[in-house]
Amino acid sequence: MANANDTTAQVVGRAKTVISQTRRKSEELATQLAKKPAVRQARKKVARVRGQAVALASRVTDKITDKITGRIKKAAGDLADDPSLRREGRQEERKGDAKEERDRAREQADLKAEEVANLERKTK
Repeated sequence: MANANDTTAQVVGRAKTVISQTRRKSEELATQLAKKPAVRQARKKVARVRGQAVALASRVTDKITDKITGRIKKAAGDLADDPSLRREGRQEERKGDAKEERDRAREQADLKAEEVANLERKTK
């Protein structure tokens, strides 16, 4: 019986050793991989895209809020027969439209900048 217990203990001991060696090796590989330029670039790009997504969501929400607020004020001005409230509502709606136009122009500029960057990369 003592022989079987020793064998089991040896197998468990070897398994633990292999597991720890595998962990160490995977940590070394992960460290080496993190140092690769392509991985660093990918991480930077992910961070940039996340930032752009947050900014875009904020701008979209801002535009929609302005337009909805403007329409509500316009409708309230119509109901209350209040020309100043109607005027305020129209101004608010125009503000939302102007932000929308600004964002379209910004997107076009970003697309052109990306196009130029791609052309520069191709010519190098």
